[in-house]
Amino acid sequence: MVGADPDSGGSDCPALYRTNLHSYLVVGTRVTDAELLAQITLGITEDEVVVEVPQAVLDLLTTGRPRPLILSQAGSGRKAV
Repeated sequence: MVGADPDSGGSDCPALYRTNLHSYLVVGTRVTDAELLAQITLGITEDEVVVEVPQAVLDLLTTGRPRPLILSQAGSGRKAV
């Protein structure tokens, strides 16, 4: 885990995780507001979901914290780099 929202009250959601594939997993609240989703012009496919995370979670990427634990995505169909 890279970290969780400091205002989450200990629930660890929203949170950011780093993988062994040089990517990140975002845990957040699923966006269901149709009006808000309609503003996303790139299109959302059936295998995608939009989640909302506060800026504080994204700021964890630039805080200079120690390297986070890396989650292994074995069997994901993607190759680790």
